[in-house]
Amino acid sequence: MLARVLYKTWRVLRWLLLALLLLVVGFIALVWWENRHDDPLLPEAVKAIRFEPPTSEAMRGNGYFILLGLRAPPTEDALDAGRREFAIQLQDYADYQRTGTFKPFVEETFPDMTVVTCDEGVSDCYAHYLKNAQAIRLKLSEQAVLIERYLSLRDKPTYKEVITPSNNGYTQPYRYGDAARASALIDMRVALLLGENRIDEALTLLETNAEIHQKMMEGACSLVGAMVALAMDMRQQRLLSSALRHVPSLSANHAKRLDALLKIMPTSLTNEFECELEWMLGSFALEAKIHPPENESWDTRIIAGLMYLPNATLNTIYLHGKENIRLSQLPPDRMEAEVAAKRDIDRKRLLLPWPLRNFIGNVLVDITASSRASYLERT
Repeated sequence: MLARVLYKTWRVLRWLLLALLLLVVGFIALVWWENRHDDPLLPEAVKAIRFEPPTSEAMRGNGYFILLGLRAPPTEDALDAGRREFAIQLQDYADYQRTGTFKPFVEETFPDMTVVTCDEGVSDCYAHYLKNAQAIRLKLSEQAVLIERYLSLRDKPTYKEVITPSNNGYTQPYRYGDAARASALIDMRVALLLGENRIDEALTLLETNAEIHQKMMEGACSLVGAMVALAMDMRQQRLLSSALRHVPSLSANHAKRLDALLKIMPTSLTNEFECELEWMLGSFALEAKIHPPENESWDTRIIAGLMYLPNATLNTIYLHGKENIRLSQLPPDRMEAEVAAKRDIDRKRLLLPWPLRNFIGNVLVDITASSRASYLERT
């Protein structure tokens, strides 16, 4: 009796195991069928992937290369120092293409400004700066060369970041730290000028600083660069807001100039999105070239072979990037509505059944696309 029960149970289990095996094999076959051929690269994507360094003449007119040289020794020219720094980045990029490894990132140090800066916990920046006037004057003297170099960004006809298609070229936050420190020092200088009733001189300096912020926002090739520039301008507006409470003649006699300062924003995000799209495409293509799946472990090769299509991924990144550029050119109300609709579509794509074609590539694209949509909404 027991033997008969065990036999019948085994027969049922055998058929269940066979059915499960057939389902697994069928699913793998379906995934293979969906991913058996990659797409040809879009001609526009091929063009965007090509990285061409700027000419020497273009570098001379581009304020970004002054940014790269902000912390050069005082005896050196900031533009020449920035061009040398960029040559080092190009060499790092060439080395990475050859070896597949980055140089270790060297942590940079900054002068201590914790006492004099107006951090988020300070409610009245104007009063805070006047209270620390003696320490601020010392910092202004120590950092006079940095401030002068930073202000010269305004005089260059263009400002556009040039970032090599590698993480090494992208991850250099200390470059923005130098600019942010100079911008903060100018805010402090403005507060001292207002305290001395030198209002016209203070407003001129504020306008220069705001113009540099705007150039940096519009010429950014990364969300990092754009958001740092935006944060610099928001800090300046905090100072201006608090100064209006202490210096009544500001609003009484300079309303038009103040209104312009309070409305500083990038006139267009098109350059930022186009530039970052080129960087992202170049970086993905570079990683696929240097670290192809066939060089990975056997399990990674199998998974990538079944679920990752390099060209299809690059095409999707390009199409997502062009959509962000289109959204960035819409009026704020329309942009907000379309970004919300786009996010809803992307959310539905996360629900099963997920498209089997290029599963891994679609996940990578969705990770990057969500941050760009959030940035659009914030700006």
